[in-house]
Amino acid sequence: MSYAAASAGWNVFFVAVAAASGTLVGLLFVGLSLHLQTVVTQPQVRALARTTMSAFGVLLIAAICLVTPDSSPVTHGWELIAFAVVGTVVLLRGTLVVRRPGGHHHAGVLPISIVVWRFGLLVVTYCLVAAAGGLLVAGDYQDGLPLMVPAAAIGLSVSLRNSWVLLVDVAEARLRSEQR
Repeated sequence: MSYAAASAGWNVFFVAVAAASGTLVGLLFVGLSLHLQTVVTQPQVRALARTTMSAFGVLLIAAICLVTPDSSPVTHGWELIAFAVVGTVVLLRGTLVVRRPGGHHHAGVLPISIVVWRFGLLVVTYCLVAAAGGLLVAGDYQDGLPLMVPAAAIGLSVSLRNSWVLLVDVAEARLRSEQR
């Protein structure tokens, strides 16, 4: 089976991933814009927002690229690898912020368990996206394309949870500041 035929069978899945990611990033923008002062004044909130939006963005752009007609598996593979690298850089930057003293609530530093749940699982997403890209570059699209299923499932579910945490944490922070 040719790459064009194999990838055409995945178009509905990638369109669904793009639609979900695009919708959720839009809703997150709206939700955070209602509490923009809290987002810009709290580095850890900003880091989680940036990391979460980046994850939605990586999945959105990867899915859009994978439905692009007349592209080769090598082109798609390098695109996926590039998106995974960018997402990882944003994620690492955010992780450094949340592990720096002087931040979250009264603890100063987010506990490592929270960092793993909010940030670490996105590493798995980016590794899967990069692995899918590597397989596409190697010409193994029969194994590469299916790797995007767990990448999308993990990335969307972690980012959806992060979005909920962000909206609740931001609202709580705003309430605390208004009560002072």
